Amino acid sequence: MAMASAIVAGTRTPARQHTLVIPLVASLAIGALGACAQPEPAQPQAAVEAPAAAQPPKPRPLVPRPPRKPAPPGEEAAPGDAAALAPEEGEGRLTPPPVGELIGLDQGGAARLFGDAAERSERPPATVWAYKTADCELDLFFYFDLRSGQMRTLHYAFKGDAGDAVKRQECLRAIVDQGRHSRTNTDAPSASG
Repeated sequence: MAMASAIVAGTRTPARQHTLVIPLVASLAIGALGACAQPEPAQPQAAVEAPAAAQPPKPRPLVPRPPRKPAPPGEEAAPGDAAALAPEEGEGRLTPPPVGELIGLDQGGAARLFGDAAERSERPPATVWAYKTADCELDLFFYFDLRSGQMRTLHYAFKGDAGDAVKRQECLRAIVDQGRHSRTNTDAPSASG
């Protein structure tokens, strides 16, 4: 009788709640398992393939020409060899190497291109040479190269007014001009002698 009065009153008894919960949980579990199941792969159909000779060959991509002819093996210049990066004379003005060619430059090559560094410091394992102008600064980080047995640049950093590629190239030009100017002043005989 208590059950009949509970049904009439609109409340559910614990036995009635279990009868509704069990089918609900079972249907959710079956749905979750069904979602995890992977469909069976389709059976391959026998396809008639055209012979490979009937298809035209794919065009090969064009390989760009190198900017200069590579040296034969054995006569290759080292990546940072100053002769390979030597700036060209042009109406009294030197052309600095592209910024990307600073990597691999040896210390002798850097001295020939830029002159004496304004500052040299040790930041183990690197040796840092700083070149300074009024507007910018270039730090070359030299590390020991086991293959060549020389110190070579593996990193460089511009400071000051050298935000974009054009400004960095202008900074290099100013450093090269400054180095050339200091070399001509030290190489010129003094007027008193």
